[in-house]
Formats: sequence, C-alpha cells, structure tokens
Amino acid sequence: MASIFEELQQGHHTDFMEVDGWDNQIQDEDFPTGFRLLSYSHSIAKTGQGAQFAPKSVVVQRGTGFGFLATAALNGMKIPSAVIHSRPGNAGTAESYTAELTGVIIRIGSIGMYPGSVVEYDSVTISADEGKFKFAEVDASGVEKQAPTEAGLNNITRTFT
Repeated sequence: MASIFEELQQGHHTDFMEVDGWDNQIQDEDFPTGFRLLSYSHSIAKTGQGAQFAPKSVVVQRGTGFGFLATAALNGMKIPSAVIHSRPGNAGTAESYTAELTGVIIRIGSIGMYPGSVVEYDSVTISADEGKFKFAEVDASGVEKQAPTEAGLNNITRTFT
C-alpha cells in the first residue's frame, strides 16, 4: 500500500476519518523530512473550485460552503483540493488565521467537520482582503521575494517565519 505522501504526490484522493487529531491515520514517518500533513479533508477533493498554487505564490479565492478553496501543485507534487478555514466563531476573518510552518502542508483551522490545510513554504506572507489571500515567499529577514496582493480597506498582512 502506498504511503499517504505517495498518494498525495500522485494526485490520488484518499479518504480519512478524523480520530484523535488524525494521529491514528497519519504518522510523521509517512513523510520524508520536510513534509508533514497535519490535516486533510476529503470533502474538498470532489469540488472543481479554487485557484492554482504556484511554486512561489498563490492566490486563494473565496469559495462557497467551505470558506476558501484551492487546488495545489508544488514542485511537481500534485495535492488534492485543500480548504482554508478560520477558527470556529471567526468564519471568514483573516485575523483568526495562525500557522505552524513545519511542513509542506499545514493546518490553520477548522469549522465543523472540515479540517483546513494549505501548502506552505519556509516562510510566507499572508495578505487578505475580502475576496482573496496571496502567499508570497520571503527571505530570512522577512523581505518579500514576490509581493502579495494588497487591496481593500480591510487588508491584513502577516508574515510567518
């Protein structure tokens, strides 16, 4: 049986049930160093909505029902559609987003039964207006290598390193 990482690498869709924070399904040893899946939602893989992840930046457009939808491809690895959610009680607010940048896919929150995942880099800048997020690669000093989208009065920019 192929590992979870290999399944994702090949773009295959794999269903998981959430038990004890996924610990019973997904183990760190399933992934080579530098890759970790903290959350994965099979509910999103069946949608055709979303934006395309590029190796250096991504714009995630607002979806319906799940918050923000995206289909990802990073460094040749095809990843099924992922969903980004704020924490319960803060649906749709960029202020509620947090990130632990430890792997290629990170969980940044959940609403109800839908876990949230997003492709990440060593460090990223997240900018948000009412309709979109953009993730821009930054160097060690926090300088953006590719500027994120900044538009709208409610724009928020955060850098995680």
